[in-house]
Amino acid sequence: MPEYKKTGKKDKISDSQFNSWWDNAVDGRSDYDWKWFIYDLWVSGNHYVKWDRDSQQITSSVPDKGHPKIVINKTYSTLRSVRNFALRNRPRAEATPENLNPENITDAVKLNRYLDFLHDKLKMRTKQRASLWHALKYSVGWWQVLWNEDEKEVNVNIVDPYDLYIDSTARSPEEARYMFLAVRRNIEDITSDPMYRDYIKKKKIELKPDGKLAASDMKERMINIEKTGEVRSTSDKNNTIIVKELWYKKYNEETGEQTICIMAKAGETTIRESEETDLTKIPFFRLPSDVDPLKMYGQGWVKNLISPNKLLNQLESQVAEYNDLMNRGKWVTDRGAGVRTINNNNGQIIEKKRGFDVIQASISPLSAAIFKQIENASMYIEDMGGAHDATMGRIPTGAKSGKALEALQVGDSNNLSEVVENLEEFLEAVYEYILELVSQKYQFSHRIVTTTGSGEKEFIEIIGSEAKGSEGESIAPEGALVVEPKNMVDVKITSWLAETQEARREALIKLFELQAIDLETLLQGYAIGNVAQVIQRVGKQKAVNMAQETAQQVALADAQNQNKPQSTPEPQVGAAQANAALQAIIRGQEPEMPDQVTPEYIQYIDQFMQSDGFANLDDGDKQAVQAFRNQIGQQAL
Repeated sequence: MPEYKKTGKKDKISDSQFNSWWDNAVDGRSDYDWKWFIYDLWVSGNHYVKWDRDSQQITSSVPDKGHPKIVINKTYSTLRSVRNFALRNRPRAEATPENLNPENITDAVKLNRYLDFLHDKLKMRTKQRASLWHALKYSVGWWQVLWNEDEKEVNVNIVDPYDLYIDSTARSPEEARYMFLAVRRNIEDITSDPMYRDYIKKKKIELKPDGKLAASDMKERMINIEKTGEVRSTSDKNNTIIVKELWYKKYNEETGEQTICIMAKAGETTIRESEETDLTKIPFFRLPSDVDPLKMYGQGWVKNLISPNKLLNQLESQVAEYNDLMNRGKWVTDRGAGVRTINNNNGQIIEKKRGFDVIQASISPLSAAIFKQIENASMYIEDMGGAHDATMGRIPTGAKSGKALEALQVGDSNNLSEVVENLEEFLEAVYEYILELVSQKYQFSHRIVTTTGSGEKEFIEIIGSEAKGSEGESIAPEGALVVEPKNMVDVKITSWLAETQEARREALIKLFELQAIDLETLLQGYAIGNVAQVIQRVGKQKAVNMAQETAQQVALADAQNQNKPQSTPEPQVGAAQANAALQAIIRGQEPEMPDQVTPEYIQYIDQFMQSDGFANLDDGDKQAVQAFRNQIGQQAL
């Protein structure tokens, strides 16, 4: 379970202080709660909710009274497109230790691979999607980063913005004096949780359900709407209660040092006394979708989409109503005509009284202006949401080439650059804090398996810099990566060559032809599988081809010199024998030992070992060639 080191030191905080901070945080968030509730309704497709005076409740089941109420949920599709566009590339983290020097460059490379390992192990990709969705809806998303004492590993938790209440005077998380995490928990889980269990038993506390679904009234209403379509009074039959966990800063009056403390209440009952921790900061990290200067919360994406989406719903409802009415026909009849319809096997028969007229009214065409207005409303949504046709995968009118489509996507990427940059800075802060925790908590070496850029597996041993022996000496194994507490992490998410796969590959080919990149980078760009195995096969084939070319040249020289007297072995003959032996080694066969080792024989093998063909062989073939060279050298002596 997520934990932190207890210092054993208690801190006194009165119930009145606890409640005062809670009330201030709730009051400071109340306006945002109402806005977030409205945003939730629009994203979930509840565009026609209203206040029911009879039931005194908010209801989403609004009768249409004969007029269609069409919902075109462009708000949801825009948020989905923006999120997917922002996360279309995997984040690349580059960590630089504070004490970087020429001797520990290799450690910096290992540290980057360790961050890639954590990214996959902690399922950060899924958590990024969840928190970015929160950020686009509410303007902020939150993560909590703690040490998991059970798994001896870092733990990253998604936090619902509704559940995190922050110091109302703070303009940023760094300024906050305190934060409350208020979540609904099962009473049985609380009483068995090691963080609360001992105190509850000691004080003989009996917890009772409070009947609440969430600490926020607006979140509670939204949960009820999602369940029933209406907001109804909650039932207390569920054995749950709201746990309010208070994290706050305490300063030493003499030294000015900051200490992070924690206290918890279930309902109004204290279940954990205030105590100090060894944390250096309140462990919550903010992901903003947009930056509103000197404010904790921004505007988010939904606020400015509601008005044009409301207009689009209205216009599409009018078109649907027109089609429904006119397709059934519009009739004019005298009062008292006694019109009735009879449906039978012969068709539909309309009866009327004699002497009365029943005629079909002329159908006026729908004005073209309404379709132009629909087009404008869709355009407004795309402009405000930053997700146009090209981003959604549709080819815009007038775009005739892939380059034009790519240019439009680049334009959208500029509109969404703030989201991407905020996500990068958010991950940088999280990774730096994770490495700080690792430096403190990895008291014994951890072995992990990472994958290099070429697809090869690599074992890395990691240990924290604070892992010491009984006499304060370092206990890091030889060759292990020692993680220091201070590191600078740079995260990049944007594409590093081009916006489309085809353009990226074209650029890779040009760079490879200019010898600006190697074969490994080119193959990675094509995502063809295990790059290391491909390079090894290509290297083997090159070595075989080179050996065959040499053999052909030797054979040609033999044919030209066959009439010349030869008192000693020709250089070409020695080279041909060496070439045949090398081909056998590369094919995994036993090479034939020469009867006489000539200088040309050894020279040919030495030249091959300095060539690119030898460099591209796998390690096993290299060792076999080297062993054969040593054996030949001994025979020559």
